[in-house]
Amino acid sequence: VALVGAAVAVGEALFGAWSRHGLVSRWPQVPAGVVEGLSGNVVRVGVLTAVLALACGLLALFLRARGLREGLLVTLQFGALWWGSEPFYVLAPAELLEVPPPFVEPIRRAVPPEEPVRVSMAVRHLGAWNVPGYDFNERMALRLLTTFQPDTMALWGLESANGYLPGESARVRQLRQDLPRWYGHLAPRLGTLFSVHDTGALAAAALPPSTRIIAQDSLFGTSLVEHPDALPRVYVARPRCVGEPGQALELMRAPVLPPSDVAVVECVGPLPEASEELRGSVRVERPSLEHLRVEVETSEPAVLVVNDAYQPGWTAWVDGSEVPILAANFAVRAVAVPAGQHRVEMLYRTPGLRAGLLVCIGTLLTLCLLGVARRRSPRQVAA
Repeated sequence: VALVGAAVAVGEALFGAWSRHGLVSRWPQVPAGVVEGLSGNVVRVGVLTAVLALACGLLALFLRARGLREGLLVTLQFGALWWGSEPFYVLAPAELLEVPPPFVEPIRRAVPPEEPVRVSMAVRHLGAWNVPGYDFNERMALRLLTTFQPDTMALWGLESANGYLPGESARVRQLRQDLPRWYGHLAPRLGTLFSVHDTGALAAAALPPSTRIIAQDSLFGTSLVEHPDALPRVYVARPRCVGEPGQALELMRAPVLPPSDVAVVECVGPLPEASEELRGSVRVERPSLEHLRVEVETSEPAVLVVNDAYQPGWTAWVDGSEVPILAANFAVRAVAVPAGQHRVEMLYRTPGLRAGLLVCIGTLLTLCLLGVARRRSPRQVAA
């Protein structure tokens, strides 16, 4: 194993055996910086493999003290994992993480302080721009931070409308299948006030006429677009009931969306129809990301729409009584509210958390009892 690792490292370092024949031959347009970075990783892994295998072999052959040998082997494995993996988790040089990207300030100027802001990223291409003093990986990190990818906007207190983490809503993912429509129409309908685009691709982006460019980054050729027609994160709407998710998806994919004061709701029972004269107001409190309180007042029975993903784990109460959470506009949450003043509360608890804790506690107790029984057995036999 040590010889194989050494051969890989030497072959790549001296002759580019993997990068030239395995990478460039299949990706002729690969940037030079990518080749350099990946080649360095191959050499690193080859050297690591050779050194680790040789050290383990020598310990197994010449060190007779079993406890010491096992301790050194574990130490070697831990050190190798740290040395080999740690660079992959470096997001960017520290100085890049200390200064907000150029688009953060215009976003914050456009919204009230402390109000949650959601941004979608329509940038499709990453390249290696010439930024003096930065190598390829640092330039790429700067590009990712500037365009809020993949979810780096969280560093600056902003929220992402793009799917990246494993917990992404499957319903949102279905709406995002038509990306031009998502960026221009659906994301704003679901409470996304801003989007970031390649400046050169704006003409083909099919954005609504109401959108406006509020900032541009000439270094990376990107533009920050504001969507004035975006709906609030929490608002009162007239319900339009449908019987199944497929009907809601069809309405959200239709060439013309329902009016902005109408929410397509997957109803579990009949809901009163509100007139076009519906009036409502909301006052939102967010004690935490998992807890939402809303003081709502409506002139007629309606639905309170929360433009956050419809996911299992949420529970809702209206004036202290638990009520069902309904899927609205296919991808977000809603609850029915009567006319008048009401208090709506939503709370998130990880699905299966309580059952998982009970299983863990039961398993721990079982193992303890088995351990106690095993210790007592030899004494009983001896007696």
